[in-house]
Amino acid sequence: MPDRDDYLDQSPKMAGLRDQYRSHIAAMLKLAGIDDVEIRAARILTLEIQIAQTHVRERKGRSSMSAHKSVLENVLDAAHIVLEMRILRQQSAWLSVSRHLRP
Repeated sequence: MPDRDDYLDQSPKMAGLRDQYRSHIAAMLKLAGIDDVEIRAARILTLEIQIAQTHVRERKGRSSMSAHKSVLENVLDAAHIVLEMRILRQQSAWLSVSRHLRP
Protein backbone atom coordinates (compact mmCIF):
# COMPACT_ATOMS: atom_id res chain seq x y z
CA MET A 1 0.00 0.00 0.00
CA PRO A 2 1.45 3.34 -0.97
CA ASP A 3 1.00 5.36 2.22
CA ARG A 4 1.49 4.83 5.94
CA ASP A 5 -2.01 6.12 6.66
CA ASP A 6 -3.50 3.44 4.40
CA TYR A 7 -2.44 0.88 7.02
CA LEU A 8 -3.61 2.88 10.02
CA ASP A 9 -6.89 4.45 8.86
CA GLN A 10 -9.73 2.67 10.70
CA SER A 11 -12.49 3.70 8.28
CA PRO A 12 -14.60 0.91 6.75
CA LYS A 13 -13.31 1.88 3.29
CA MET A 14 -9.65 1.41 4.27
CA ALA A 15 -10.41 -1.76 6.22
CA GLY A 16 -11.97 -3.15 3.02
CA LEU A 17 -8.94 -2.13 0.98
CA ARG A 18 -6.63 -3.85 3.48
CA ASP A 19 -8.74 -7.02 3.14
CA GLN A 20 -8.37 -6.85 -0.64
CA TYR A 21 -4.64 -6.26 -0.25
CA ARG A 22 -4.33 -9.29 2.09
CA SER A 23 -6.14 -11.38 -0.56
CA HIS A 24 -3.71 -10.12 -3.18
CA ILE A 25 -0.73 -11.07 -1.02
CA ALA A 26 -2.23 -14.56 -0.58
CA ALA A 27 -2.68 -14.89 -4.35
CA MET A 28 0.95 -13.94 -4.99
CA LEU A 29 2.17 -16.42 -2.39
CA LYS A 30 0.01 -19.14 -3.94
CA LEU A 31 1.49 -18.42 -7.38
CA ALA A 32 4.93 -18.86 -5.83
CA GLY A 33 3.91 -22.31 -4.59
CA ILE A 34 3.98 -21.37 -0.92
CA ASP A 35 1.63 -23.21 1.42
CA ASP A 36 -0.69 -21.80 4.12
CA VAL A 37 -1.12 -18.64 2.05
CA GLU A 38 -4.00 -17.15 4.07
CA ILE A 39 -2.12 -17.43 7.34
CA ARG A 40 1.09 -16.11 5.82
CA ALA A 41 -0.71 -13.24 4.06
CA ALA A 42 -2.31 -12.21 7.35
CA ARG A 43 1.11 -12.27 9.04
CA ILE A 44 2.65 -10.19 6.26
CA LEU A 45 -0.11 -7.60 6.50
CA THR A 46 0.23 -7.51 10.29
CA LEU A 47 3.98 -6.92 9.91
CA GLU A 48 3.35 -4.12 7.41
CA ILE A 49 0.87 -2.50 9.82
CA GLN A 50 3.43 -2.71 12.62
CA ILE A 51 6.03 -1.10 10.36
CA ALA A 52 3.57 1.67 9.47
CA GLN A 53 2.93 2.31 13.17
CA THR A 54 6.63 2.97 13.70
CA HIS A 55 7.08 5.31 10.73
CA VAL A 56 6.79 9.04 11.06
CA ARG A 57 4.08 10.60 8.94
CA GLU A 58 5.46 11.89 5.63
CA ARG A 59 5.60 15.62 5.07
CA LYS A 60 3.39 17.08 2.39
CA GLY A 61 4.99 17.05 -1.02
CA ARG A 62 7.15 14.02 -0.27
CA SER A 63 5.89 10.63 -1.36
CA SER A 64 6.66 7.68 0.85
CA MET A 65 6.90 5.58 -2.31
CA SER A 66 9.68 7.73 -3.68
CA ALA A 67 11.58 7.58 -0.41
CA HIS A 68 11.46 3.82 0.19
CA LYS A 69 10.77 0.63 -1.70
CA SER A 70 7.37 -0.62 -0.60
CA VAL A 71 7.11 -3.64 1.66
CA LEU A 72 4.93 -5.34 -0.94
CA GLU A 73 7.71 -5.06 -3.51
CA ASN A 74 10.03 -6.77 -1.03
CA VAL A 75 7.51 -9.56 -0.46
CA LEU A 76 7.03 -10.00 -4.19
CA ASP A 77 10.80 -10.05 -4.71
CA ALA A 78 11.11 -12.81 -2.12
CA ALA A 79 8.22 -14.77 -3.65
CA HIS A 80 9.82 -14.42 -7.09
CA ILE A 81 13.10 -15.82 -5.76
CA VAL A 82 11.28 -18.77 -4.17
CA LEU A 83 9.46 -19.44 -7.44
CA GLU A 84 12.69 -19.29 -9.45
CA MET A 85 14.36 -21.69 -7.01
CA ARG A 86 11.47 -24.16 -7.37
CA ILE A 87 11.63 -23.97 -11.16
CA LEU A 88 15.40 -24.53 -11.13
CA ARG A 89 14.96 -27.48 -8.76
CA GLN A 90 12.33 -29.02 -11.07
CA GLN A 91 14.54 -28.47 -14.12
CA SER A 92 17.48 -30.03 -12.32
CA ALA A 93 15.38 -33.07 -11.37
CA TRP A 94 14.18 -33.42 -14.97
CA LEU A 95 17.75 -33.27 -16.30
CA SER A 96 18.77 -35.94 -13.83
CA VAL A 97 15.93 -38.22 -14.90
CA SER A 98 16.46 -37.59 -18.62
CA ARG A 99 20.14 -38.57 -18.34
CA HIS A 100 19.09 -42.00 -17.09
CA LEU A 101 16.59 -42.41 -19.94
CA ARG A 102 19.19 -41.97 -22.69
CA PRO A 103 20.37 -45.17 -24.43
